[in-house]
Amino acid sequence: MSNNVINSLRISHKAKARLMYELNVGTSTIWRWVSENAPDGELTRMRAVRILAEELNLPEDEILTEI
Repeated sequence: MSNNVINSLRISHKAKARLMYELNVGTSTIWRWVSENAPDGELTRMRAVRILAEELNLPEDEILTEI
């Protein structure tokens, strides 16, 4: 994910809360995913990308970056 998205996610309680609810995970899991920022990680799955796009008011194509 782009650094802009990572930084926005770190400060958006609403986005983190929705990810936790929709993906049925806890806070520590979200923080681990954000810290790892793996190119094929959980936050790059379509469902997570859609949630992030909605909550951060960004187009889906701005969420992911190519390696």
